[in-house]
Amino acid sequence: MPLALCLECGAMKTGPAWSRCPECGYRPAGLEALTRQLALSYHYRCEEELLDLAGRFRAGEPWPADLELQEELRDWVEVALPDLPEELREAP
Repeated sequence: MPLALCLECGAMKTGPAWSRCPECGYRPAGLEALTRQLALSYHYRCEEELLDLAGRFRAGEPWPADLELQEELRDWVEVALPDLPEELREAP
């Protein structure tokens, strides 16, 4: 089952990484948010690590930078962006 963390509230969500958060309603949009969101998904982290990161975020810590991973993912998201639904393409 696909898992990801909400960038806004830290809740665990199921489904695609850029699906709407069931707890706060946040849905990432735009290159940067989609890239960060993918980095906080089961594609790149195990469930245990996601749970640990969620707890640390809710305790006030920032999301990990993971600049190297985000740079790699940014290239992929940039290529995929035109094929994504319009509401995901541009940041609000």
